[in-house]
Amino acid sequence: MLPPLVNMQDGCVSARTRFAALRWQNGPRSVWRGPALVLAALLIVAAGEYLLNREDEPARVQFALAAPDFGPADYQAHSETLKDRLELDRERVARAPGEWLPRASLASALLADFRVTGRVESLEIARREYSLVQSLAPEPAGAPLALADFALATHDIAAAKSALVVFSRSAVPPTPIERSEAFAMHSDIAFYKADLAAAHQRLAQAEGLAAGSGIHIRQALLLRSTGEFDGALTRLAHASTSTSRTPLTLASIALQAGVIESSRGNYAKARNWYETAERLFPGYWLTRLHLAEARLVAGEDVQAIAELESIVEQSPRPEAMDMLALIYRVKGQRAKSLEWSRRASAIWRQRVAEFPNAYGAHAAEHELVFGDPNRALALAIQNRRARPYGEARILLANTLIANGQPEIALDELIAAEASGWRSATLYAAKAQASDLLGHTDNAETYREQAISLNPEIFAARTRMVWLAHG
Repeated sequence: MLPPLVNMQDGCVSARTRFAALRWQNGPRSVWRGPALVLAALLIVAAGEYLLNREDEPARVQFALAAPDFGPADYQAHSETLKDRLELDRERVARAPGEWLPRASLASALLADFRVTGRVESLEIARREYSLVQSLAPEPAGAPLALADFALATHDIAAAKSALVVFSRSAVPPTPIERSEAFAMHSDIAFYKADLAAAHQRLAQAEGLAAGSGIHIRQALLLRSTGEFDGALTRLAHASTSTSRTPLTLASIALQAGVIESSRGNYAKARNWYETAERLFPGYWLTRLHLAEARLVAGEDVQAIAELESIVEQSPRPEAMDMLALIYRVKGQRAKSLEWSRRASAIWRQRVAEFPNAYGAHAAEHELVFGDPNRALALAIQNRRARPYGEARILLANTLIANGQPEIALDELIAAEASGWRSATLYAAKAQASDLLGHTDNAETYREQAISLNPEIFAARTRMVWLAHG
């Protein structure tokens, strides 16, 4: 859910089910995978005054993506700004180690650093600082909204709900902005619980109190989840007319618009959006990953490999490693594919050990494509138990199919559709499960539904889409 992470990324956001590659040990066969990144939670949106017209959009959506008014100009400068903020907050904590307010500020800065840089170390320290905040501050003090934000970033839904209960008992009446933020977080929880109607209702309450870009971004995610792509782009356009005007926020809007276009198979448009994001905020690793994916889809393997290897040289990002493993597998270079998949596996396992809810889906999809189907199934079950929304059910269904259980997989997919979820990957998985069960007529219907949402869903190049699958 946006903006709490990544579905990193998520995004973020992570939301974390696309046409994947072949498993070496079993010979050529196609599988469907679940979400990749928590892109969603990495998105912080904002706006501008200059109207960038995209006349080829069906809804003739206009995005306000002007030169920013303030903020670091690129990823490197932004990282340095975050570093300065962290140093200042650490000095304040050192001067008053027994007070909870400085620690809450430090924890917030660490979470902000994680959301932009993806550094898990910052998330680990933030968890420790928030724990100290809870022990030092008497209830209902202790920054409960910040605690809920952290819980959602790590996909700990129970902890988020508990923190919001504490917030509701605040001795000092909350401001409209704070109340709006709380409603938005309740919407996030409803989304992960697969109650899309409640998620919309909570966002409407949040918007009534304090309309902002974050509300529109959440609505865009909800609309994309139900296959309403034009409506999602319209919401992003509304988000771009808000007040904050930093390069990162403007680029984040463009990046998310690209993900929407990729979800419906408009790969050239998606690439244009990613290139726009790179111009607005150069050097952002998340944009670079999406640009590498766009190059893969376009058949530009050499350029994509160079970009991904450059990303890994700067930071050991397992997403880039998985993409490299996929490229080399498709190219038939087994040794290189295994090398990259093993490196990614070690990192995913470590992250699952530290934050199982936050990284379980990513690890499950890695295991599904490159590793152990049984471990993938165990991770996917845990992920669906924590967040039984559509994306988690699709991932679980894919792992069930890989483990020879298409009938149970179909039950999961039916439940996802019943919640209101609509995506090409959902119907493609239903087609595969139905084929395996011998339900050929149903399978053909599901294939048609998948193609109606993404005409490219069964194209060979779509198996290179590791991130922006929809």
